[in-house]
Amino acid sequence: MAYKSFDTAREADLQYGDTLASIAAREQAQGNDITADDIARFNWGTDNPEYVQELLRDELGATERNAPHDFMLTTDEDFTPASEDAPRGTLKIPEPFRAEALPTDHAHTFYVRRKRCPKQFLACAGLPTFSFDFDSSFLRPNAKADLKAVQQMAEADPDSMLFVFGHTDAVSDDLYNKKLSERRAWCVYSFLTKDPQAWETLYSLDPNKWGVPVIQVILAHRGYDPGPVDGDLGPLTRAAMRDFLGLPEGAWVQNDADFRIQLFEAYMTGPDDAAVPADRFCADGFMGCGEFNLAEATDNRSPKNRRVTIFAFHKNRLPNFPCAFADVKPCWKRYSGTGTRYNPGFSCSFYDTIAEPCAAENEHHSASLLIRKYPVTSEFVNHLMDEFELRSTCGKLGASRKAMSASTRDETYLELRWEHVRAHMILTLVHKLGDGERVILAEVPFTELYADGHVPRNNDEDDEAPPLGDPMDDPDEDDPDEDDEDLEKAPWEDEH
Repeated sequence: MAYKSFDTAREADLQYGDTLASIAAREQAQGNDITADDIARFNWGTDNPEYVQELLRDELGATERNAPHDFMLTTDEDFTPASEDAPRGTLKIPEPFRAEALPTDHAHTFYVRRKRCPKQFLACAGLPTFSFDFDSSFLRPNAKADLKAVQQMAEADPDSMLFVFGHTDAVSDDLYNKKLSERRAWCVYSFLTKDPQAWETLYSLDPNKWGVPVIQVILAHRGYDPGPVDGDLGPLTRAAMRDFLGLPEGAWVQNDADFRIQLFEAYMTGPDDAAVPADRFCADGFMGCGEFNLAEATDNRSPKNRRVTIFAFHKNRLPNFPCAFADVKPCWKRYSGTGTRYNPGFSCSFYDTIAEPCAAENEHHSASLLIRKYPVTSEFVNHLMDEFELRSTCGKLGASRKAMSASTRDETYLELRWEHVRAHMILTLVHKLGDGERVILAEVPFTELYADGHVPRNNDEDDEAPPLGDPMDDPDEDDPDEDDEDLEKAPWEDEH
């Protein structure tokens, strides 16, 4: 169906708790026969449920979610949003295009605009546990090698833009932790962009947490022995400083800004150190979440929570970052408490949704499903193709899996494998049959399957729906050298 121009279309009259479905229902009641998918395609060029949720968040400023994880639109006439909270767009209502009858004695040209909506999340990388000491923003030497994955992530997709998020323990108050997490994110961002002056600023902002011990750690990492890391600028440390500068024995050396900038630059620019140009980062390049998104739900010290995560987003689908430096008000506005969220430790609805597909922030599983075959009696079985699709109400699992019946003619089961199954997902497995499909497994939480070790069988003895076997977590552990590329394909796909 053709609709009137987007530029002249009327804006939606939003009500608290609206979804696209509720808006479409009101339009239908008024005679405008449109659906939620029509509204999504008209505004953004896609009806992909995953993309639509991101667009509601980024373009319309949605912050609250309902039980199925869907964003709801909220309105408050007395509330004027801050600049970081302001939505980037408005929601327009599609209305059918109607024109007077056109003359048929000459040709007419119609121009149709097609919107493109690329995938927003492309990749992510996280620093390992013990990347930072407690209450410190200095990047420890053991974490440097892991930043190489960030460089590879940027090089793998020239359309990607990166952003760095820092996190902390839940010890101390929320504003203190917010600022500490910002310094951690800035530390990593400055390392990647090779900005030793920024590290000098961090050193000056946090002298009690960096100080001489950091100088000693870096000297030792560069191969200059400063003696024990004790914070004492004694003879051994000064000798190491002279060796680093190439000065003769006995020469005066001072731990001043000029020395530290040279040392920080050397620490950042080793032959194996990662580097990403500053223009490959979006927005401010980095932000801190403080204690709002915990990897381990505890109020105590936790190395797992002292982390930094780097995301790669498509340059034409960047999130609308609602965050502000040294300010927790935007965090509390999106605080979900014990409400709807993918990760139980993530209290910010914005971060919880952008981090949902990130394996560094959410546990991903490899799930194998064993499907009992139908009896094979036809001589035309070689021409049959079985197609199965695993769906989730809150997350995508990629393409369908196909299996040739004949390829396993003498076996009892077909094995289908899906990657990146998340613990929060509610799964439905369907067997596609011509133009129709048959539901084998209906809306079963993955956590139940994972905990029980099996999928419940169909109780109807007369129903020939294929029962399922065990989903297996991380089958790679039995063969760590197995090529990941091969895991994306079922065993029969290489043969046929």
